[in-house]
Amino acid sequence: MNHEKTKQRIVTFKLEDEFAVFLDTLPNKSEFIRKALLAALMEPCPVCNGKGSVPRSLRADLQKIFDEREFVPCSYCGYDFPLDAEKQRKGTHDKARLKQFLNGGEFYCDDCYPKTQPCGDCGEHIADKRMAGHKLKHAK
Repeated sequence: MNHEKTKQRIVTFKLEDEFAVFLDTLPNKSEFIRKALLAALMEPCPVCNGKGSVPRSLRADLQKIFDEREFVPCSYCGYDFPLDAEKQRKGTHDKARLKQFLNGGEFYCDDCYPKTQPCGDCGEHIADKRMAGHKLKHAK
């Protein structure tokens, strides 16, 4: 938020002595109070699994959308993707990566799929860090 261009007002409120003493020790009371108010009004974002924040009213709407759709997490980056939207994609790797997932394999989003390698035994695309564990399945 750019405070220089935003109209500002002075707001006063009562609070207990121990809180006032604490605020007096801070180098910038106003900034602390602004951040505390924003934190109280924001909630973890359901789209990015809490990596960001959204207003409380928007979070409820986003959560409702998420509850009505089936999401699948990418095995590489961990972000959730709407399965119905993934089924409609027509990119270079989309058909192969969706087929892999629907046949019981790991799901990789469009950005992460090129970062994987096909298994020499079964052809399934696997992230390098998980390939050794995947190969153990073939050894059994």
